[in-house]
Amino acid sequence: MAPLGPVLDNLQRRSPGRQLNTVIESEDGRPVYRVRWLTDGGQRIDYVVDANTGRFLGKR
Repeated sequence: MAPLGPVLDNLQRRSPGRQLNTVIESEDGRPVYRVRWLTDGGQRIDYVVDANTGRFLGKR
């Protein structure tokens, strides 16, 4: 699995802010990180990242 630290660094570059929490879930049969993120502007975003590769899959 991709280490969480670099995944969070990538999210920080994408949208400055901070991690609220992270869970590992299964989506379409593969493990994903669902990272709840709070932007510096106060917006909450749930990012979905492939847990094997660290690739950004989308946001909810």
